[in-house]
Amino acid sequence: MRQLRKENINSPALSEDIFFQRWKGCPHWVDYERFALLASQFKGGVYLDVGCFNSPMPYEIARQGHEVHAVDYAPKVVARMQELFPQVKYHLADVMKLPFPDKSFDYVVAAEIIEHLPYPKRFLAECMRVLKVSGTI
Repeated sequence: MRQLRKENINSPALSEDIFFQRWKGCPHWVDYERFALLASQFKGGVYLDVGCFNSPMPYEIARQGHEVHAVDYAPKVVARMQELFPQVKYHLADVMKLPFPDKSFDYVVAAEIIEHLPYPKRFLAECMRVLKVSGTI
């Protein structure tokens, strides 16, 4: 994989602008069927959504009684989503250095993020690090 753009224009500030201006501080229910498809293979255990932004899937999985973690790097987005969905354990973190021990999760979802990262291989390696041996990404 190679980086196509010389400069990564994505930033927490840009994410926050999009979240509060375009999405009005609300979850992204519009593509719910696509998000549900990503989660359809989840059969239980501990779930992680990496680069969650305003996805409603962490909430949908958590309300079924599962332990759910969600990571994003935009402080205001993380705070708002935590406020809306207290059942989910939201984390403000760099997806290239996830704040979890090795082999912590049974299922890792990384939707709408890899195309925004300058080093996708490093990102995937980090996701694999936190995934249990028998887990699904």
